[in-house]
Amino acid sequence: MPATRALSTMGLLLVLTASVLPNCNLILGNSAPSGNDDGSGGLNQGGDAGAGAGDGGTENAGGSGGSTGGSTGGLGGMESTGGTENTGGTESTGGTESTGGTESTGGTESTGGTENTGGGGSVEQTIFSGTGTTIPAGSNTVGIQGIFHLIEDRFLPDGTFLDDGLVHSDLDPDTGSAVEPSSFESSDAPCLSGTIAQVTNAAGESSCGDDCEWDALWGGGIRLTLNEATPDSPMAWDAQAAGVTGLRFTTSGAWSPLELRVNVIDTAGEVFCQSIGPGALDLDLNEFTHECWGPTGTQALDPTQIEEITWQLVANRDASYPVTSFCVTSVGVY
Repeated sequence: MPATRALSTMGLLLVLTASVLPNCNLILGNSAPSGNDDGSGGLNQGGDAGAGAGDGGTENAGGSGGSTGGSTGGLGGMESTGGTENTGGTESTGGTESTGGTESTGGTESTGGTENTGGGGSVEQTIFSGTGTTIPAGSNTVGIQGIFHLIEDRFLPDGTFLDDGLVHSDLDPDTGSAVEPSSFESSDAPCLSGTIAQVTNAAGESSCGDDCEWDALWGGGIRLTLNEATPDSPMAWDAQAAGVTGLRFTTSGAWSPLELRVNVIDTAGEVFCQSIGPGALDLDLNEFTHECWGPTGTQALDPTQIEEITWQLVANRDASYPVTSFCVTSVGVY
């Protein structure tokens, strides 16, 4: 190629190069001004601090700082790295510190209040206050519904007169009908008077020893069933399920020198007893002894199978004795 043509071609290349390079500088320079566009970075709140860094690309760090505020401003998500930087959002795990709110489950510690129900005192109540001869269903919170009965050794439990040639106890209600067998059916209260017979042998001799008719001549008193929805069909009352651990009652009247014995009797007819005096008394269920009149008792009271309580005026060998207005004036549980 001729030299002049080569020189003109090189000149043209130089001219083209010179015209392109300024444009390249302009394009590279445009990346920095975008850093001055505060709105685009979502730097609202806390993002203004990042605006001081002139490099818009590096401003993602400032944007990330802004994205903590960005959860408030909502535009922090515009910065893609700021979007990732929901680690600021994780700072809302500070919200998890609101699990400190779960520490308000310390409020659940107020279930310690439920422990109050554990207090035996929560079932403490009077179930009979001296008037009437029944304890109606629903009148207490421990499930007791019962009937007071007058008991005496001259009658079998079914009301049959015991014609065995012995002289038996004879008791009548203070108020109501005097029809035999005696009962409290038409009485105002469980109160009775009469005579507790002397214990003798089968021949009627009072100077008896091992041949004394203790089983036949046991005395008399007052019986209270604890779960008798249907008359003459008592069933088990569950003291354990009711949370009851003891009995509270008051008696009045004159019966000295006779022994007053309170018996808790289960559905199998087993007797758990304790000798007591007149007046008010509290007895834990575990204080009752199986067949307390002798050394033969071996069982423990099952609190789930209690059928009745009786207040027994116990006959003795010394003599027969009068009873005047023997009453059960209150019954309670605890």
